[in-house]
Amino acid sequence: MPRVIVDCAIYRDGCRTEGPADFSDALDQARASGDAFLWIGLHEPTEKEFELVTSEFGLHPL
Repeated sequence: MPRVIVDCAIYRDGCRTEGPADFSDALDQARASGDAFLWIGLHEPTEKEFELVTSEFGLHPL
């Protein structure tokens, strides 16, 4: 089964740090630090998988 999330990292002060494998945990870590952002790389997500990501991040449907 191919992986949908192919990359997940937290950036602080312009430097990449590896985040947890679970993007929900990584998002919590980035938000808790207050000075970081989360990068995730997706590869061909299904509609259901993409809905999970948009829901978790609070993204607009467009």
